[in-house]
Amino acid sequence: MNLDNENLEWKLCEAYFSILDKNMTSLVSLDQLSLEAKISKDEVEKILSNNPTDYKIFFLKILISKLDREVLTELKADIFDDNISTSYDKILEGLILRFEKYVKYKGSFKILSKNSKQKIRVFLNVFKENYNFSSNLLTLIEDEQNCGIKTLKCLALNAVFTKCLDLFLKDENKDMEGVMRDLDKYLSDVKDLGIFVGIIKD
Repeated sequence: MNLDNENLEWKLCEAYFSILDKNMTSLVSLDQLSLEAKISKDEVEKILSNNPTDYKIFFLKILISKLDREVLTELKADIFDDNISTSYDKILEGLILRFEKYVKYKGSFKILSKNSKQKIRVFLNVFKENYNFSSNLLTLIEDEQNCGIKTLKCLALNAVFTKCLDLFLKDENKDMEGVMRDLDKYLSDVKDLGIFVGIIKD
């Protein structure tokens, strides 16, 4: 996909989440997207030709992918000269950064997961994107490691993040203290289990 198409997709993605925030509904029409993004309806139809009735997952994947790239770029800069923090600290920082990016879209995520069916769809797709994020996060922080062990760690991080995402969406507080506390707790539990079974060295 060329850069112009990527830029158009992102403009539509921004428009989609802007409409969600304004209208508090996941039902968004082509006309609304065209007007909000200031893109012709014909162009919108071309971009969404493979998603004729439901744009939720299409735009969710675009949004999460962009936010994840931003998190990894910021984290890479933060830890570039950091020889003091442990791998655990850096992984925790990466997960916290990810949630901080999500705060802006928290209302929209709640709308997209307002009933059990939608919630399952959203979580499954977030889970897929999260595996890629976890893999890239571990590659950034840790040395080369056995592929099987890395896969197990990615799955463990997926479980931690998904559990905290559920709590994040239910939490009405505007600060991140509760999420940070939960992340630290569940990540610590995973680390302890990993040490116990020999996947992680203390």
